[in-house]
Amino acid sequence: RVGTPSKDGSDIRDALVEIARFNLAGSDIALETDIDQRLSEVIMDKTHLSQAVGNVVINAKQAMGGKGTVRITARNAHILDSDRLRDGDYVRIDIADDGPGMPPEVLRDVFEPYFTKRKEGAGLGMAITKYSVMKHGGLIEASSRPGGGTTFTLHIPAACCRLPPGGAGSAISL
Repeated sequence: RVGTPSKDGSDIRDALVEIARFNLAGSDIALETDIDQRLSEVIMDKTHLSQAVGNVVINAKQAMGGKGTVRITARNAHILDSDRLRDGDYVRIDIADDGPGMPPEVLRDVFEPYFTKRKEGAGLGMAITKYSVMKHGGLIEASSRPGGGTTFTLHIPAACCRLPPGGAGSAISL
């Protein structure tokens, strides 16, 4: 259950790395990060962010069978003329793995409740992640191809007036 989103900003630069390391612990998966040090604070509390990012990282870990690399990139982005997001400032987080990728029919359903390809899975992790990100005014999307890994892209609203100098990012049309 996702409560009312906090309007206070959260600095997530260190949190992204901590969340990923925690969820990759005990595996042979390497973590590579490229997080802009001028990253804006976001309008998403760290508990919800931890759950969202953690679910994506856990899926990558499971898909890769415990070996491979997860790459997290985080940048400021200014969105204009999007049919899926309001115009404004966001933090874009890309979480990519070099796992086996997903065929189109799996990719299409990845955010559906109770959809899973694993015997031990309940199929709720990615549905909860999507709901939480959307409840906070953001967007999550996935891109993948068989044999080519998977990338989940999250756009989380930037906290008003908390963008560091020079950290506005670039205008992007979605």
